[in-house]
Amino acid sequence: MIIVFDMDGTLLDNERYEEQFWMKDVPEYAAHATGKARLKARMRMLVKKHAGKPDWYRPEFFLRELGAPKAGVRALVRKNIGLVKPLPWAHKTLAKLRRAHELVLLTNSVDYVAEEKLKHTKLRKYFSRVFTLDSAGFKGERTTFKKVLRAVRAKPVDCVFFTDVAFEAKVARSLGIKTHVVRSFSKTLPPALRRMPG
Repeated sequence: MIIVFDMDGTLLDNERYEEQFWMKDVPEYAAHATGKARLKARMRMLVKKHAGKPDWYRPEFFLRELGAPKAGVRALVRKNIGLVKPLPWAHKTLAKLRRAHELVLLTNSVDYVAEEKLKHTKLRKYFSRVFTLDSAGFKGERTTFKKVLRAVRAKPVDCVFFTDVAFEAKVARSLGIKTHVVRSFSKTLPPALRRMPG
């Protein structure tokens, strides 16, 4: 069996990081780069307009919309990466599951954001493959899940998908993938994972 995990909210508590990054770091960087003082209101409007869409996950999109260069984006991502924490049960559970199952990560983060988060939290070692917005596409689309299935040479019935986002689970389920929606940033092991054979 192949177990596919979402990253943010499912395995990582990244709430403080996302708030800091999108609502403070990005507009402050853009304001400094452009010399414009009032970009936080514009950023709030952009986030509200694009939340839950593919562009929301691309820092370059917001920098472009704010008129700022993207050259420093990786340093910006790393600036407060210490705020990202693996959920308390993540390491132990993934280590146990990996003994009996292939583990795959599917995230809407772009390549370098996923890379920084996985490096900081030391979760990369558990996954045979990591699929990002850049490499697989947006998790709100069936084509993304189909691409992952082809890449891992698996049928939908051979996969289980864990996410904290209901509409992503609905998309996966429509293809015949068994899905579990877990509570975002759950400090305790979700019941569905507790029942997974390890």
